[in-house]
Amino acid sequence: MNHSTKSLLVGTVGAASLFLAGTASASANTTHTVANHDTVWDLSEKYGVSVQSIEQLNHISSNSHLIFPGDDVQIPSKNAKAQPAKASTPKQTANTSTYTVKAGDSLWTIAQAHKTSVDKLLALNNLKSSDLQPGQSLKVVGTAVAQPSKPVAQPQQAEAKPEVQAQPKQQEVKQQPQQKSAQPQVAANHVDHSVVSGESLFTIANKYGVSVDSIRQANGLQNAAVSIGQSLIINNPTKDPNAAKKQASNQEAKEDNNTQQVAQANTNNDQKAHAQTQAQNSQSNSNNNNSVRTSNNGSNYQAPVQNKQAQPKAQAQPQAKKSVNSAGNTYAMGQCTWYVKNVASWAGNNWGNGQDWANSARQAGFRVDNTPSAGSIAVYAGGANVGGWTAAPGYGHVAYVESVNGGSVTISQGGEGFSNPTGPNTQSLSAGSATAYIHP
Repeated sequence: MNHSTKSLLVGTVGAASLFLAGTASASANTTHTVANHDTVWDLSEKYGVSVQSIEQLNHISSNSHLIFPGDDVQIPSKNAKAQPAKASTPKQTANTSTYTVKAGDSLWTIAQAHKTSVDKLLALNNLKSSDLQPGQSLKVVGTAVAQPSKPVAQPQQAEAKPEVQAQPKQQEVKQQPQQKSAQPQVAANHVDHSVVSGESLFTIANKYGVSVDSIRQANGLQNAAVSIGQSLIINNPTKDPNAAKKQASNQEAKEDNNTQQVAQANTNNDQKAHAQTQAQNSQSNSNNNNSVRTSNNGSNYQAPVQNKQAQPKAQAQPQAKKSVNSAGNTYAMGQCTWYVKNVASWAGNNWGNGQDWANSARQAGFRVDNTPSAGSIAVYAGGANVGGWTAAPGYGHVAYVESVNGGSVTISQGGEGFSNPTGPNTQSLSAGSATAYIHP
């Protein structure tokens, strides 16, 4: 073989070797070890191949696209054509086992217990969300099977709709009983009441003879709080507060009228007795003028006659039906009531606080008016000005009238506010300061 023939053969063999080497380089796959934060998309961009070809070659789920650090991923050649994805059913391997979900389980706790990851459980069980139900069966070991490429966002949106729709229904169910209980219940027989200072649902219920619950139901009240000026509906009242007030007023007027009638009767009796006394004195004087005594010298002698003037009889005080218990003193020592009971034993026991004595005495049959007299009891209301100091609000004060001088009175009194609580403590003040005077 000549030199030219050898050169041609060597050239041909070399060219063939270069062609074969190039062909092997183009068809061989590249192995890539997955690092942190690597994604299939990153590898696709790095090696210039499609995402689908990488996932098909490595059996990576086209739904989750999950790869994990440390995994070896085969990178196909650029000339390799991706095969269309075919639907396939998951294949169980010999190592695949199942786990039944219990109450309180989550994908994370199950993944930790079986030394795997949440993403692998999602891919292995073809789950679209991490929601689990007790009794649900999960594959915990095995190879995730590639699924046909489907939009991921659509199932999530479809699942989110029932949750958004269910919330208003639950709220409506909870709100309906509240709205029903708040509806006022008005009976055909009802009255309106306007709340005044110091009233509560309890006191209002007692006034009308109903229960607190009936007032709350009638007005749709959630609690027992009321405010001044608030208008309330009272269903089926059994009492009329206005009638009770009228009855008390009529009873007081009747008692005052009886007292006046007794006083007038006593006055008429006094006038009649005075007239009879004058008639008797006149007759006695006439008899004395006609009597003649004979002196020693026989002359007639008229004895001097002393005309006895009839003394006016003191006007009697009303004594009608006095129910007085003067045995002992039931009031607390050092109180104004205790002192007055001591100096005026005719005053009743258990007449209450000082400001209550006028009503208690009137009910016991004593004369009570606004005219002072020596020996009467002066009554002062709570908060009244008693000659420069103020009677205790809510309790009032009583004192004993020592004397009357025109428009002023001199009183003696006791009480804890004085240096000598047991009395007597004397002062003079206007007669009009007292709200009433009780006469024995």
